Amino acid sequence: MSFLITHRIKNISTFISKMFGQLKRGEENRKRTLELKSKSIYTSTSNTNKQTFAGKYKQFGGTQTSSIVFSLKDENQFIVEAKFNENLIETFKVSPVWSYDPLTKAWVFPLEYYKQLTSRIEKNCPGLTIEHIPSTIFTILKEKYNDNLSIDSTDIPNELRTSLLPYQVEGVKFCIARNGRAIIADEMGLGKTIQAIAVACYFQLKWPLLIMCPSSLRLGWKEQLIKWVPWLEDDSIHIPFSTAEISTNLMSQPVTILSYDLVVKLTNIKMKTDIWKYSILIADESHFLKNAKSARTKAALPLLKQADHVLLLTGTPALSRPMELYPQITAVDKQLKMSNYQFAKRYCDAKETPWGWDYSGASRLAELQIYLNKRVMIRRSKCEVLQSLPSKTRKTVQLKLEEIKIKELKQNVSELSNKSNGDRYGCMLELFAKTAQAKAQSVCEYLIKLIEDSVELENEELSDSNGEDEEILVKHKPLKIIVFFHHKCMLAELEKALTSHKIGYMKIEGATAPLARQSACDLFQHGEAASCRIALLSLKAAGTGLTLTAAKIVLFAELFWNPGDLRQAEDRAHRLGQDQDVEIQYLVGKGTIDDKIWPLLQRKLEVLSQAGLANNTKTDSFATSSVLNELFNSQENAITTSQTQQRSMTDFIVSSPKRLKTEIEDTTLGELENLDTEQVNDLLDGDWSD
Repeated sequence: MSFLITHRIKNISTFISKMFGQLKRGEENRKRTLELKSKSIYTSTSNTNKQTFAGKYKQFGGTQTSSIVFSLKDENQFIVEAKFNENLIETFKVSPVWSYDPLTKAWVFPLEYYKQLTSRIEKNCPGLTIEHIPSTIFTILKEKYNDNLSIDSTDIPNELRTSLLPYQVEGVKFCIARNGRAIIADEMGLGKTIQAIAVACYFQLKWPLLIMCPSSLRLGWKEQLIKWVPWLEDDSIHIPFSTAEISTNLMSQPVTILSYDLVVKLTNIKMKTDIWKYSILIADESHFLKNAKSARTKAALPLLKQADHVLLLTGTPALSRPMELYPQITAVDKQLKMSNYQFAKRYCDAKETPWGWDYSGASRLAELQIYLNKRVMIRRSKCEVLQSLPSKTRKTVQLKLEEIKIKELKQNVSELSNKSNGDRYGCMLELFAKTAQAKAQSVCEYLIKLIEDSVELENEELSDSNGEDEEILVKHKPLKIIVFFHHKCMLAELEKALTSHKIGYMKIEGATAPLARQSACDLFQHGEAASCRIALLSLKAAGTGLTLTAAKIVLFAELFWNPGDLRQAEDRAHRLGQDQDVEIQYLVGKGTIDDKIWPLLQRKLEVLSQAGLANNTKTDSFATSSVLNELFNSQENAITTSQTQQRSMTDFIVSSPKRLKTEIEDTTLGELENLDTEQVNDLLDGDWSD
């Protein structure tokens, strides 16, 4: 025992040392950048020695050459990107059909002239470096898929098949036509699970089936499988909760459901590969595999690649940037000929910097969208397929806080930009927690008032109807509310307020056991409002995988860095099965860090919209910089209360190029020793680690 304790302490000590080493190197890089700028290495203001970064870039081993890039605009046209070159312009004009787009500064040609034009350019402009359209793209344009195949008289159970909505039938056919290797990326709440089960049943002869998902979703998968697949019983679905529960023959049951964490653990103990040879796999919430360097991605990808049929399910296929699609694409598309670097250079605007390659950008998204839509991914939004789905509206609620709390928080916010990198992130986490503490009382007061007003209205309606008008009773059914929190201090105050006012509630946090989660959801969904009117949900532990359509209002007691997480959380209520209009309320603490975060959260989905991975097209031109970088580097982000109230809530964009994440509530930098390496990497993410 003493040996294990000593070993554990040594591991923790080593980990903390490495982590602070990363922060130190990050600070050194920042100082190096400032030094380079001061020496005019990037740009020179001298009238006699004007040099651009491109001119000096060779000092770092880079090269500068004239190049021309070809890419698809759509399935019938291609684009030529090039700097001004007189010979090139003359070559373009010889083509019988062409146009010039002044907005993108690109030349557009019919696809049928591609070979002719490239040959002419190679002949007339020998000094140019030409980047051709990848051969994979031309192959895809020629591919024919039988998306109209019949799924009648197959192994898909009759009740399941007849329950599929038309767009779900289309999704099932899309996957089957691609031999069961596809990404179902429908918006949250459109029924990806039932589509995946139908596809899996079509390929039933290849069972046993392995399902990988976040640990909180395992029991939900079991419930859906038993509901839709008549030949599956409770004991035919194996859900191990630890490595000790793994049998020597993992494939002995028709279905096994593993959490991503358990997959990593099984890989770490080097289980024999024989027991991993599943022919059909489903990976739910596959954006968990976005980071190619993470332990879960390294563990899951080999299993997915070796299978005959692979289905990836995600409502947010790229929570951050296009580069995060690459691991998911390679899991599905065995024919993809692009390396990680080639994909990044083509679609992520890869740039070589003095400190390595930067893959955080985006480029040629029209071509990427063509590839995704034709070869691997099907994605539909609610507005496309569910015209009858009730509306979802968003609004801001400004909370008045005590003046003494506001004064302290304002001082903390103003000091952020003066902090060094190593100090900023700790201060940010501390400020995040202080904001929760400052808001908690006002949040509780607002929630209690909201409930009291609703109960009063319900009683009036009930009295007016005398219990006889069923239409009125249905229209004004008791209000149920979802409240999302992040910090434990916020949860404690909410529980205290609800208990003192005798308001029924359920809660799901990180420590809630899987069976208890399911029981809590059932109580909220089907129980009387008197027994459970409020669902208190941890944003990180319960923001995905739950269906809580009994709620009419979704209330965010706290903001969060990642708009993609907020979007996922919103759609716990606004999804298939909802029969009420859903109202999303964001509670913003006046004078807190919320004032800075809130406007930034409204501007984040431009890149993913262009790639067909988002649904809100009313976006600002804001592609790759992160919420936190803007927050740190600009003092112009603070907005007044009136400006916040004037913002159109329909413009709130929910997907973030970068994110700050923690898997546990109420985390501070001083508690990082309680996190494992992967959690800290997620916390620091690409911006913070060097």
